[in-house]
Amino acid sequence: MPQGCPRLLVPPPVIAPMTMPEPDRELRSPKREPRSVFLAMVAAMSLPGAVIGGVAIGWWIDQGQGTSPWWAASLGGAGLLAGLYQLIRGSQG
Repeated sequence: MPQGCPRLLVPPPVIAPMTMPEPDRELRSPKREPRSVFLAMVAAMSLPGAVIGGVAIGWWIDQGQGTSPWWAASLGGAGLLAGLYQLIRGSQG
């Protein structure tokens, strides 16, 4: 330690004993977990499924009429809106 610098006395830190919090019984109940897993699976499949289905049907119509990409884009957008609607409706109830 260089001369002329005051020495600071710092008390040692106080370490509290570790305690585990009590688990929240409502969140871990078997009644709630399957529903939340189901909602997550529905959300993961409904939105992409609706968009892919709309684009696929639109692509098929475009191939028949030669209007590429108008039907695919339109029905893909409609599928996106339908998927969002289904996602919102499923999360509310």
